[in-house]
Amino acid sequence: MHKASLIISVYDKAKELELIFHALSVQSEKDFEVIIAEDGMNDEMQKLIEEWKDKRLFNIVHVKQEDKGFRKNRILNE
Repeated sequence: MHKASLIISVYDKAKELELIFHALSVQSEKDFEVIIAEDGMNDEMQKLIEEWKDKRLFNIVHVKQEDKGFRKNRILNE
């Protein structure tokens, strides 16, 4: 169990997500997990998340749903 969970809702913003990952990687407290709630299924986003998972700097959970319009709240509930 982690001290904290950070839920990040994203839609087709891989560059912005990478900036967030960089900021999280330099935090002094490392006992947290990052949950990426993706409203869509973007290949670039998937690749970025896998690259950061491989670095093992912090735990990353990725949940996603098919892009069928704005359904942010639905994926956040996942």
